[in-house]
Amino acid sequence: MFFIQFLFLFTNYNMEKKIYKSSLKHRMWRHSQKGYKSHRISNWKHNYEIFGDLELFYQIWETAEKCDVCECLLNPIYNRQKTFNSRALDHCHQCLIPKGILCKDCNIHKKLKCPCCDEYN
Repeated sequence: MFFIQFLFLFTNYNMEKKIYKSSLKHRMWRHSQKGYKSHRISNWKHNYEIFGDLELFYQIWETAEKCDVCECLLNPIYNRQKTFNSRALDHCHQCLIPKGILCKDCNIHKKLKCPCCDEYN
């Protein structure tokens, strides 16, 4: 009986250790440059349903230094704090194409006109 309990506890401990190692490995990858890019593109594709050449949009988003509307300086790309000048990819909600790189404040309060459907949304 004691041996079975020991075996159960030992295997349970090893399972928890493996899970922790795999989650740690995932977190380390997620915070790497490649992992951050993969997550950002996946987020645009699945949550916002943006389509097109997302690799190109990421390169533009990554290299943008100023907001397209108010010309304020944008936060560095890997800054995890959400502030008024965090980067945002503005997109049309009807035709689902990107319109520009904006600061968070302009993305919420000011709208760019869509070149395809000529509407502010």
